[in-house]
Amino acid sequence: MADVAGYHGGDGGDEPPHGHSYRVPTSCESSKPTKRRSFGKNLNLYDKFQKNGSMPLPIEFDYSSNLYRAVGENYQLFIRLISNEHYFDLTQYHNTEYWDEIKLDIQADCANRYKDRKTKLKKHFDKEGGYDNTSRAKQNPPKGMNPEEWVQVIDGLFTTSTYKNRSLKNTANRSK
Repeated sequence: MADVAGYHGGDGGDEPPHGHSYRVPTSCESSKPTKRRSFGKNLNLYDKFQKNGSMPLPIEFDYSSNLYRAVGENYQLFIRLISNEHYFDLTQYHNTEYWDEIKLDIQADCANRYKDRKTKLKKHFDKEGGYDNTSRAKQNPPKGMNPEEWVQVIDGLFTTSTYKNRSLKNTANRSK
């Protein structure tokens, strides 16, 4: 058997490490880091907020379509951090004829974000054991979620009889 460098691990069998025989790459040179997305931190929002003198950012709403949707330069930031209104200047709309409709649209956006998050958590719950193995699911919270909060979501939502029955009926309907 051929002598193989200790940090090569011998995983090449009788073959020497790839590359030039006179130079064996270090572990840093031979492996590339994997690209992974992490949880959003809204750093661009915080930067923009700081550049604005820590004053609320202007946000515009479209009244013409009767949808009262947020639009304009800060729209994406608003949607991503919708629960933190203090980052956006909404006072200009408080005493207008559009305020009630704008509030309804904000509430609809919040409901959509909540629904999306709940769906993501339910998929994780199902993947980690679901109704068949709730104890395993409780021991494996989603990355970045507090374990105690994860158990509360499972006990207070996913395993309630109302939610469980609706979930099983929806699963059956989707399979048809």
